[in-house]
Amino acid sequence: MPKRDIFLATGVITEATLFQNGLHQNSLLLYDLFERLGYRCHCLVDISCEFIQSYRYLQPEDYLRQEDAYRVVFYIEIGLSLDSAWRAYLQKKGCKTAKLYLGNVLNIDTETVCMTPGLFFHHHNIGHFDYIWTSPHYKVNCAWLAGLHGVPCSVVPYIWSPKFLSSLSPLVASFKSSGDIVIAEPNISFQKTALVPLLLAEAYYRMHPGWKGRVYIQNSERLLVTPFWNRIVESLSLYLDGRIVFSGRKSILELVQEHSGAVFICHQLTNEYNYMILELLYLGIPVLHTSKSWSDSGYFYSVDQWTDAVQTLEEVIEGKRDNHNLDILWMVSPENPVIQEDWAKLLA
Repeated sequence: MPKRDIFLATGVITEATLFQNGLHQNSLLLYDLFERLGYRCHCLVDISCEFIQSYRYLQPEDYLRQEDAYRVVFYIEIGLSLDSAWRAYLQKKGCKTAKLYLGNVLNIDTETVCMTPGLFFHHHNIGHFDYIWTSPHYKVNCAWLAGLHGVPCSVVPYIWSPKFLSSLSPLVASFKSSGDIVIAEPNISFQKTALVPLLLAEAYYRMHPGWKGRVYIQNSERLLVTPFWNRIVESLSLYLDGRIVFSGRKSILELVQEHSGAVFICHQLTNEYNYMILELLYLGIPVLHTSKSWSDSGYFYSVDQWTDAVQTLEEVIEGKRDNHNLDILWMVSPENPVIQEDWAKLLA
């Protein structure tokens, strides 16, 4: 009897796009995990393409031309939404179907309705899902998703692995501070923006006007065309003294190679888990973050405790505080037997 197959609707993933969207890494890490559990996985794409090496992929038409070659037991949508008729067909074949949401869809849906009325994209193709799943940090979305789909929503284990950082070596023992600060939030939603990290750096600079470092703000194109942002930034001492460097999007690989001695500052609202934090922790690069669930790792700060936040930044930049607790990396690792057991139960 052939191996049991799992179809993961991921869309096109290439080496060039791997770090452009967290969903891409999510999808491939789940692929790897399911293969460990004894399944044969395939990424589904909707166009003819070149896919990232070492991963199987096919279009729905490929499956329909040779159905006997597959024993599909589970279909999971992650980064690509296909129509409900396709899922209905798979269900008739005895395949279970699931939608895995790995974004804060309630915020996205609200913003789309209120702020971009002319925008439409296939975010939800409703119908013929047996299960609706989401990540632990998006549990608040479950009521909305269950109401939308008419199917109960449940939380599934979150995973991360350093697999795609193989070209870099951890710097835990050799990190040397350059005094610089990097802010690499995407700045496409209120959930992850540079505003709070920049104000934190400004507070530190006002306390230490002799500081010689710079603040590098990535993904700044959208910010620089916003009058409100420019009005705020142009009033800051960091800006007036020429200490801010704006640049476009760069992958974590590029950022770490260019700023191996910098301190990173992250800020998330309603988006507590962030691959970038895990990547920086693994690489041994100091990162200030607002992910309360991971407060034992890296350097947690709370906007509600601003004085403490500034002090934390001061201590990290000046090398007065070290935290190499990497327990969180094992807690979310696909190698963790607890995670493997939980996913095995979901797929059974």
